[in-house]
Amino acid sequence: MQVVKKNCLFIPLLASILSVSTSFSTAGKGGLLYAKTPAAKSSSAKSNSAQQQVAPSEELFMKKLGDKVQAQLNANRPQNLKSATQAVLLIKMNAIGVVEEVKIDTSSGVSEVDQAALMAVKKAAPFGKIPTKFKDGLALKYTFNFGPSKPEPLSVDEKIDSDAYMRKVREKISNSWRSPDVKTKCKTTIYFLIEATGKIKTASLKKTSGIKAVDEAALAAIKRAGPFDPLPAAWKNGYGVEYTLAAGPKSDIEHYKFNDVSLPDGDYQISRSGAKLHPLEYNKKIENQLQDKRWAAEDKLKSLQTKLESASTPQMKSELLVEMGRTSLSLHKFEQAILSLSEACKLESEIDSSSVKYSLVLKELAEAQRQNNELDRACQSYQKSIEILKSKSTESDTNSKELKDCMTGYAKTLYKQNKIKEGDAIYAQIKALK
Repeated sequence: MQVVKKNCLFIPLLASILSVSTSFSTAGKGGLLYAKTPAAKSSSAKSNSAQQQVAPSEELFMKKLGDKVQAQLNANRPQNLKSATQAVLLIKMNAIGVVEEVKIDTSSGVSEVDQAALMAVKKAAPFGKIPTKFKDGLALKYTFNFGPSKPEPLSVDEKIDSDAYMRKVREKISNSWRSPDVKTKCKTTIYFLIEATGKIKTASLKKTSGIKAVDEAALAAIKRAGPFDPLPAAWKNGYGVEYTLAAGPKSDIEHYKFNDVSLPDGDYQISRSGAKLHPLEYNKKIENQLQDKRWAAEDKLKSLQTKLESASTPQMKSELLVEMGRTSLSLHKFEQAILSLSEACKLESEIDSSSVKYSLVLKELAEAQRQNNELDRACQSYQKSIEILKSKSTESDTNSKELKDCMTGYAKTLYKQNKIKEGDAIYAQIKALK
């Protein structure tokens, strides 16, 4: 069951925020929090006394640790931060909670922020005996999220802009969220930073649901929802958001009856007379499968864009742009497809303006233009492609098939323009080809 909007909560954050994952795993299996190699034993009487204490639960230990670190951070909070940022620290401690090492795992890019995070942990230590599960020592990654310092109060107009902006953010996240099929109700909270351009800078788990599949699905939904619109002027330095998503078991609809007949899974409507129950005219399973395909295509587009930014040769860039054009076309994003294929055509023209590869990219561009009803431009692209393919084609090679396909697309475009005679002439040429 897909969670409806009312289960999606958000809390805008403008002040500095501290968060830590409480996901545990054993040594060697990875994860944000993991057991480490045995720590050196303390010989002091004080250490022996601490080891005899009852070990706290993992949840209680992390809460006390978080409270102590937060108190130190509040006392030494970085001032005059201009934008939201994030620092991740690696903390290693022994069995009695003495910190043996603390270092920057992922820098925030702001020295003042990194140092504040380091000092908060050092001054908060020691943290007392660690949970029994990690009796030989503990290593954890601790994430600090900072928002801009001392935010100015929003004016009435700015408040209206911010409310409208967050409604759009909620809508995009709601549309990208698909609750995994789980047996119990749960919630997970994601913290993410939005840059001035609307791009998601970072996204991390703030509060786990206790179910890995739900946490991972929530993170994926947030990332898939971005980028958002550019931020309102009041948030020009970035904006931090906490967003909570809910998951749970599918509706137990089979326990409901209509006219003493149990109802199967699905959505129904009652007839006008109220005597009959008719299934709605769509299949939710098929709809979900189509949505999954759309999401997969969206994820592929983002991956291709990332690869394009690091592509080192015109050939590599051209191939990635062509694939981006095809993927955009599958999503009916015609303008985006045309833009990618046009850039690919430009690169291929610079490499070799008489090559078959250039003609085939032109053909794909023409098809995208035709689907977007840019018929004159489509005809020009088809003509260029046909001209090159005719010069390279023979009756026996594979280029002959490409030529026929290109000419067929050209003829269809002419017919859409009501140029019947011109279209008939192209089909006559196609028939003349063996």
